[in-house]
Amino acid sequence: MAKYQLTATTIILRDDGMNIPPDPANRDYAEYLAWENAGGVPAPYVEPPEQIAARQRRTAFDADATRADLLTRLRTATPAQINSYVDANVTNLTDARTLFKRILLTLVQV
Repeated sequence: MAKYQLTATTIILRDDGMNIPPDPANRDYAEYLAWENAGGVPAPYVEPPEQIAARQRRTAFDADATRADLLTRLRTATPAQINSYVDANVTNLTDARTLFKRILLTLVQV
């Protein structure tokens, strides 16, 4: 088992569960870099199944929806459908920003 494991944000997760920010001034990060330079290889990040499923749903939705189609979908969707889509596909701030930008671009171009 590797002493370190990568996470989705490339922050290093030590075997004791401590997150190490990638900050050169951080003693633990400097220790990690020395370990890596000595040939250590961290365990790779493994995307959780629920994140994989959410990404696949977003990809399928994006492939089906043109900008005009998105506006039509939003106009005809029930609040429950919108809540369900957001709950399944907006899992972080980046997802929220992306969806918000798509909606604004759709409104501007119609």
